[in-house]
Amino acid sequence: MKKVSVILADGFEEVEALTVVDLLRRATIYVDTVSIMEDYTVHGAHGINVQTEDLFEEVNFVESDMIVLPGGMPGTKNLDAHAGVRRVVKGFYDEGKKIAAICAAPTVLGNMGLLKGKRVSCYPSMEKEIQGEITVLEKEYGKQCVLQTAESKEEFYGDKEIILEVTENLLTNALRHGKRKITIMVKTGYAELSICVMDDGDGFREDAEKITEAFYGQNVKDSLKHAGLGMYISRLYCEKHGGRLVLGNDEQGGAVVTAIFCRIA
Repeated sequence: MKKVSVILADGFEEVEALTVVDLLRRATIYVDTVSIMEDYTVHGAHGINVQTEDLFEEVNFVESDMIVLPGGMPGTKNLDAHAGVRRVVKGFYDEGKKIAAICAAPTVLGNMGLLKGKRVSCYPSMEKEIQGEITVLEKEYGKQCVLQTAESKEEFYGDKEIILEVTENLLTNALRHGKRKITIMVKTGYAELSICVMDDGDGFREDAEKITEAFYGQNVKDSLKHAGLGMYISRLYCEKHGGRLVLGNDEQGGAVVTAIFCRIA
């Protein structure tokens, strides 16, 4: 009989885990629920507690034909931070065995570099993450930020940490130099994600290449102001992600910076 191990961490999305268990058991496939916590009881993201059959350390995954990683937060982060889970995932990947990662859980594989050349569907949370950055920075600088997103059914996969780091750099730079209002436009496509940040300040006075050089107009101590080293790092991050950083001014004279990221999976 085929055996499937559903690996659970505190903060898992209940419907993504229990639906899989229910359907597979109805199909007479043996399903083992596995806790990576210190206890057999795992706490779902919406307050539903699940009693698992085994603790992670008790399972011989060689006997499993497939592993399932449900999404949910902070469940996905807990899975990603678990060295044993990463070891088992890598082992299944190397052996060509089946791995099912649902919703946010493909990020576990992505962070391990296992999704290159693969088509995946992943929870599109980038807009919410960016909105979270905006909310914090708006309060800090006392200026208005407007987030505009183009409706898209395309699914983009990229390195979230790199994308958010660049976004924070560009937002901080715009908030420092803008006068009253910052506009952020996010466009998502299958092959490309672009984040455009526009301010109503005096714009760039120097050539774009010079602005994105290391230490331009700054010293190392001052680099977190994002006009020098921060912009340089943002350019490198975009290029590392197969994209580019485009600088310019709009018709009213404000600065316009567009970070473009190419799909990595």
